[in-house]
Amino acid sequence: MKALSAILAIAIIAAGIFPVAFSPAQAREAAKPGLRMTRAESETQDPGLVDPGLRGLYEEAAVDTYCLVWYDFEVWNWQGWTRVDETAQRGDFWHVDDFTGLASYAPLEGTKSMWCGARPNRADPYFCSWIAAPGYGNGWDQSLATASTPFVGAVTLSYRIAYDVEPEYDYVRVEYSEAGGWETAAEYTGRNDTIVSLFLPLTAAQTKLRFRFTSDGAWSDEDGLYDTNGACVIDSISLSDMGAFSDFEDFEAASVGATHEGIWTGSRGEAFGNYAGLRYGLVDKDPCG
Repeated sequence: MKALSAILAIAIIAAGIFPVAFSPAQAREAAKPGLRMTRAESETQDPGLVDPGLRGLYEEAAVDTYCLVWYDFEVWNWQGWTRVDETAQRGDFWHVDDFTGLASYAPLEGTKSMWCGARPNRADPYFCSWIAAPGYGNGWDQSLATASTPFVGAVTLSYRIAYDVEPEYDYVRVEYSEAGGWETAAEYTGRNDTIVSLFLPLTAAQTKLRFRFTSDGAWSDEDGLYDTNGACVIDSISLSDMGAFSDFEDFEAASVGATHEGIWTGSRGEAFGNYAGLRYGLVDKDPCG
């Protein structure tokens, strides 16, 4: 029993709960609110709970308002404001490239290929915030297309393609148009390098073909969440029909940076439109406005 009592006494002392006499000052110390007080709290706080040296420390900074600039848009003046259509593509990114200076990049065949991608470019504000350039950006809609071509009967389209896009969210599609709309002949997502031959049983007299790349609003080289070698590289495109039409393009004769070569032209998706404008006679629905 004595041994048990001794053990309990030691435990009580170790736990810090051995009865001691607290002074009123110690009790106030536990309840002291500190410096983060509003003026109302500082003035209404019980004087016995606040160290006299802390009272009155709360101060309100004087508030001054300065008019830096005033925009009234009178006399049809935009006064430096700029209208921007955020749905518009920032450029045409299908272009011929030899990939000089880009480590781990190379033409698929020969010395040049057609590439849907962008090099680093600090002179362009669009690329200043890119995390992992070179590569492709968010919200891209870029096409490499033919003009309306008078094919006769079915068409055989062959090409070599290397794609490197976010799987299941960003896509490279091969599409054809006969009556104004576009149909998908092949679709690629993820990463691969392959040679493809497609037989397209077309019937229209005028037909367009295109390689189209689309990306969603995140996970690309722009935000650095998905680092790629650019969306797509195309080379050795062969096109023939049931008649005498035949075309082969390897882009060797094109200059670096060209967005057009032979029957193939790079283009961007259409924007929704910019409808900002200066108007007069506008009436505020709020009579106090």
